[in-house]
Amino acid sequence: MKQLILTAGLPNGDMTTFVAQLQRDNSNIYVFDAFQERLNQYGMLDTTHSQDITVYNRIYNLLDTAILQNEDGVFVLFDTNLTRSRRRGLYNRYKEPKYGVAQVTTHFFIRSYSEVIDDENGLSPKSVKAQYISFQPPRVGVDTDEVIVHSDIFNKADYDKVIATQSVDELFAQLLVTPLADEIKLDYQSHDNPHHLESIKEHIDMTIKAAPTDELRQVAMFHDLGKGITKSVDETTGIAHMPGHPSVGAMIALAFYGEPNDITETVLWHMEAHKGISTKVVKREKLDQSVMELLQKFAVIDRESRIASVIKE
Repeated sequence: MKQLILTAGLPNGDMTTFVAQLQRDNSNIYVFDAFQERLNQYGMLDTTHSQDITVYNRIYNLLDTAILQNEDGVFVLFDTNLTRSRRRGLYNRYKEPKYGVAQVTTHFFIRSYSEVIDDENGLSPKSVKAQYISFQPPRVGVDTDEVIVHSDIFNKADYDKVIATQSVDELFAQLLVTPLADEIKLDYQSHDNPHHLESIKEHIDMTIKAAPTDELRQVAMFHDLGKGITKSVDETTGIAHMPGHPSVGAMIALAFYGEPNDITETVLWHMEAHKGISTKVVKREKLDQSVMELLQKFAVIDRESRIASVIKE
């Protein structure tokens, strides 16, 4: 049997240890190390977009050849922040009959921003932040067959108390004892946006209290946790924007639940729901009826839980 294993996450010691253990446990294993390829070609991990394309082209060619030439084995793509788009491309390619890959398993290594930024991983702070806010959860059948989450972010939090949260104060009381504390504190600030006169924290509280079901309440809990860390203010207009905040919130939710579910997917797409999600995206991402219903219902809650009347990020 052929199995493709993808690693996803910002570079850290846990990923390296994991791959080393795989090599010890499997005699028929082929590892394609994008980290080492960057070092070999450019002498650093902090590569440009064009340099990354060169690295990926070489790695993918080697991976292609190995999968086609071997009847079975474990093939590992050891890399950093593989976006869902890139993972989806790999998944669709290697699930084609000619490659014969029976299973694609993705191992997600999720850490808080403060942990990653403090890690001596060879990346600049700018690169770390760019990767952190573009990291997106998986969806079985879209970019993977199996997901295994590696994260200790919520080890000190009380799972039952988080699930039972009825207000932002209850939620933050649990989050502030986790490695997420530094970025959660950023959610106390204002939106600095005319479409949100309330603070980020106040908006989260309003959505939690407006949610009529447990599932929608949990979407509300996570949906805007990434706003503080992604906030940037336009120097000309003074208006802030939070690009990538749904991805951060979705990854925090993934770390909490330990697996992708309708809540992580709804958090990821909640901003797109305000504009209307195209049929193409619904089909490509396999957004089934349960997710679409959550998105539609939460869009109303999100839109009405503000001191303003127009939504625009």
